[in-house]
Amino acid sequence: MELVTTYICECTGRNYCTKTKLTQHRKTKVHNQWETNTELRDLKIGLTKRDNKILELETDKRNLQELNLILMKKIIPPH
Repeated sequence: MELVTTYICECTGRNYCTKTKLTQHRKTKVHNQWETNTELRDLKIGLTKRDNKILELETDKRNLQELNLILMKKIIPPH
């Protein structure tokens, strides 16, 4: 049995027999466009996650403020 090292590019799934050929492929427009699209997609996902976290924290804050007001009314009765 013979072991052969192959290099696989994520953008196409294509196998390259040498690291040099993979490096050459990474300089192509196709690969660069794939990298740009992947980076943009990852940034959008990260932004959505942060937006969701902000909304969650704002909701928690609002709920805690309302609870605080309720507790304050119970502790300090109106005159």
